[in-house]
Amino acid sequence: MNFFDAQTQRVDLIDRLSSYSGLVVACYCAVWCDTCNQYRPAFESLAARKPEQLFVWIDIDESEELLDDLDVENFPTILIQSETGNHFFGTMLPHVEHLERLLAGLEGSTDVVEDGPGPLKELLGN
Repeated sequence: MNFFDAQTQRVDLIDRLSSYSGLVVACYCAVWCDTCNQYRPAFESLAARKPEQLFVWIDIDESEELLDDLDVENFPTILIQSETGNHFFGTMLPHVEHLERLLAGLEGSTDVVEDGPGPLKELLGN
């Protein structure tokens, strides 16, 4: 399994992250956001096509600690991180093909950005 809802599958997510060392792709959303609700099936579909990566759906109202004291004002906001740091943190248009191209461009990259929350593994208390 490589798709987790941080609210409803928190224990399983913590367990998976404890032994995972690849790219984590997190989508920060809100249950009240129509754009997010429409985007989620495509995000889950991308997860199914990318089994080597770990995808996480995070509701900012229910799991605000996973933002690490940052604010999200636009949706969807995407975080891509690995053990070396954050590779991307920002708002994307709700077209999953944009995320897919970004992920393809990050393959093999060691570039990190200073923006974004700390490691999800740590923010989850793992």
